Amino acid sequence: MLYTRLTSIPFFILYLQGFSALAVEKNITKNMLNDKSELISPSLDIETNLTATHQIIDQNSISPETLYSINIALDYQVNDLGFVMMLEHSSKVESSDISDTFPEVNSDAGTTTKRTQISELLIYRQQEEGLNWQLGLAEVSALMDRSKIANDEVTQFLSAGLLNNQTIMFPDYAISTQIQNLRAFGNFGYRLLLSSGAGIDENNGNYQDLLSITSTNKGTFSAMELVSQGSNYQADFGLWQNTNTEKQDHQTGIYTSIDVSLQVGELNFRYGHLLSSPYINNDDNYEDKSNIDEFVAIAFHKGLQNGSFGLGYNISRHGESKKAINSGFIKHGVETYYRTSVNEKVFITSSLQWIETLKNGVKVNAWLPTIRLEVIL
Repeated sequence: MLYTRLTSIPFFILYLQGFSALAVEKNITKNMLNDKSELISPSLDIETNLTATHQIIDQNSISPETLYSINIALDYQVNDLGFVMMLEHSSKVESSDISDTFPEVNSDAGTTTKRTQISELLIYRQQEEGLNWQLGLAEVSALMDRSKIANDEVTQFLSAGLLNNQTIMFPDYAISTQIQNLRAFGNFGYRLLLSSGAGIDENNGNYQDLLSITSTNKGTFSAMELVSQGSNYQADFGLWQNTNTEKQDHQTGIYTSIDVSLQVGELNFRYGHLLSSPYINNDDNYEDKSNIDEFVAIAFHKGLQNGSFGLGYNISRHGESKKAINSGFIKHGVETYYRTSVNEKVFITSSLQWIETLKNGVKVNAWLPTIRLEVIL
């Protein structure tokens, strides 16, 4: 008898829910009709940004460098669905200039492969809670390994080592799909990503080649993250793989990015480790620029009354390779910046970097002062 009563409870609850639904159905329908025009009302946002940098280095053989980039982003939304297109134009990085010699010191330099290009073209679903997704041409490195204070080369750090984990072999702007639910399990959620292993840059700017993906040509880039969120922190723990066999063997790694809010400011900590063996080039005395098997970075951000202050440090180690001249070499980088607003559309950032790296087999220590101008048109 007790078993019978217990099993009847769910059906009784469903009966009450059905009765309640009938009682309020007319009000719901009326409200839906009243709100329908608001729900389907589309919106179009157009934002144009100009970013210019002037950078000098304490190396007599390298001239000062002035670069700029212009982004035009269109975001068309209907309810929780959206369409994004971003046009991008940037100045050319000349051979032997600062950004060509030390590409890690200016992440806003040479962001386009053919000076002017469509960098993003995608559709997405975005809501505060639940499952979100996007599909199309996108900047892959902006979708994973996230941080609120160390992820944007326009408003935050310029150094590549303070924007993304340097062990992760992200492709350039590439055809990709991402799904995420940051509250799937209470305070825990996930991000999943699949993209081509070769983006616009790896395809030399040829859009028709972006979809040319086979097991022996360009491969895929994939990543998954477990995300934990609290009132004063967000922690991401990830696993990635790049099967692009055109330039390197299959590579796999693990990483973490942790943001913490404190009374004195905000901190970000990153760690990355390459699980697979480093790629070995058959040429003697080559310089391996990509295979970093260990990486650590820490960044600090403080919002101020008239601007913001940032300070960061990163260290990375190249993988052991018998023929690479930088085998096992450990690189260091430090950057500090202060960003202030002239008005609501114009911002100026002054920054100073110090790097210890290897160039043509010779250890280099360099200071790089930089002025950055950001204008929202």
